[in-house]
Amino acid sequence: MDNRNSTFVTVLAWVLIIFSGFGLVISIFQNILLNTTFPIDEFENAITTDEDDGIYTLIYSNFRLIIALVGLVILAFFISSIALLKRKNWSRISLSILFSIGILHMVFSILMQFYFIVGDEGLFDISDPFFWGILFIAFFGISMISLLLWLIFKLNSSKVKAEFIGYS
Repeated sequence: MDNRNSTFVTVLAWVLIIFSGFGLVISIFQNILLNTTFPIDEFENAITTDEDDGIYTLIYSNFRLIIALVGLVILAFFISSIALLKRKNWSRISLSILFSIGILHMVFSILMQFYFIVGDEGLFDISDPFFWGILFIAFFGISMISLLLWLIFKLNSSKVKAEFIGYS
């Protein structure tokens, strides 16, 4: 490595390699387990015989596909993280895109929690522990969104971009 390499990119790359590597191993085992031992057809039949509730039916009827897609996203993170360590410009761009998808996922998750938990019954009372759980999860989601936004801005800063010139 040359003296133009920042500690930020190196540390970020190693952290992402470690976490996405663990995630990839877990995802591989999850997909193997799901496709060899889990009676997904019986699971889908049990869901369709109950009341049809749009999003639940959509998720459970496409469960294998969703788990496989999550595995592909983790694989994309892993490959991009290794390439980030090698200062490949496409990895910087792809990680920015993946982080943006993560932000959309977090916003969607927070909204879905409020939709499913609050529903038509209105907000919980402040003394209800569920209220504090929802509030904590929303705070955690907003914190993750802030972290991902910071990483996107940092990866696209002129100083970091300059590191990738000549490496790609």
